[in-house]
Amino acid sequence: MPDPVGSVMYGAYHGDGKPVERGVLAAGKYNVEGVGKDSVPGTMNFDIVDAMLSVTDKQCFDMCLRLSREEGLLTGGSSGLNMHAAVELSGRCNPGATIVVVLPDSGIKYLSKIYSPEWRKSKGFGGESDDDEGASAEAGDESEPSRVATPDPNADPQTATNVERVTEALGIPRVASALKIELKDERRASLDEIDASSQNLDLLVDAQIETVADAIDAAAEGHSETASNE
Repeated sequence: MPDPVGSVMYGAYHGDGKPVERGVLAAGKYNVEGVGKDSVPGTMNFDIVDAMLSVTDKQCFDMCLRLSREEGLLTGGSSGLNMHAAVELSGRCNPGATIVVVLPDSGIKYLSKIYSPEWRKSKGFGGESDDDEGASAEAGDESEPSRVATPDPNADPQTATNVERVTEALGIPRVASALKIELKDERRASLDEIDASSQNLDLLVDAQIETVADAIDAAAEGHSETASNE
């Protein structure tokens, strides 16, 4: 389940199911519409959520532009959010995995926002998406699994906040293990050694969704074995 930076769902999922009231996991501002919450609905059942991925506004909007360019789909921000998470997951699964994605909104209402270079620049997202730069390289190499092009960390205004958010939710020991950082003092919950490099951003995504990717691969292998036995 993807959740935008600024929503309380991510912190609640990794906590006691209730919104965190202070700090980086508390409710904040974000530009993607129709997703995220500043409270946890009573109908929300976190037990059926296998993993949650923290996603920035820019990542949502970049995926909207990518969908319009590559698939001819005019989608809104919540669709970009869902597809971003799906593509990140697909790049970590073996070939043959099946991932179902819901695109719940149209982009017709966002022509003056998501699809406006001027609006994107005014919000610090740049006029074009980071995926535009990597599209040609990805198109020429079909041997590698599809995944989102890792952006320049300095180009996304929410990168630092997202790193803090993921670290706070997962905990310093788990993040340090994912990034292969040897902590000098595990009692100190410090972000000093966590560099927001492209490689580390990829590893943080792995830490959030690796259990789902492993489960999908296991299910695909089981299906293949069953089919071959029949």
